[in-house]
Amino acid sequence: MTANAAVRLMAGFMLTLSLVLAHLVSPYFFLLTAFVGVNLSQYAFTGSCPALSLFKAAGLQAEPKITRMSVDGATSLGVGLVVLTSLIVTWVLGTPIPATLVIGVVALSFAQSAFTRWCPMIALVGRFGLAEGR
Repeated sequence: MTANAAVRLMAGFMLTLSLVLAHLVSPYFFLLTAFVGVNLSQYAFTGSCPALSLFKAAGLQAEPKITRMSVDGATSLGVGLVVLTSLIVTWVLGTPIPATLVIGVVALSFAQSAFTRWCPMIALVGRFGLAEGR
C-alpha cells in the first residue's frame, strides 16, 4: 500500500467515524467531518497533508509527483467538495440524514479505493484525461 492509498483509507475511516459519532454522541462531531473535507481539498492542490507526512515517516512510499492535477488529486478534491457541500446542505436545511447518507457512501467508497484503486469518483475524474499518480 502506498502512502497516498493510506491517506484515502484513513480519510474514509475518519469520515465514517465522525458521522457515527455525530449521530450517537454530539452533532459537534460534524466539525471533524468538515476538517477531513477541508484537508482532502487542500491535499488535492498541495500534494501534502498531515496524514501523508505521518505515513511517509512510517515508511510507506508516496506515489510519484507529477506537474499537473492527477487522478488521485482530483479524486481527493471531488470527495472533499462533496463532503463540504453535504455539510452545508445539512446546516442550511437542518436535515442531517440525507446529507449523512451521501457522506457515508462517499466515505466508504473512498476508503475501499485504497485497496481496489477504483471508486465512482476515480472513474468520473478519469474521464477528464488526468494522469495517474500525484
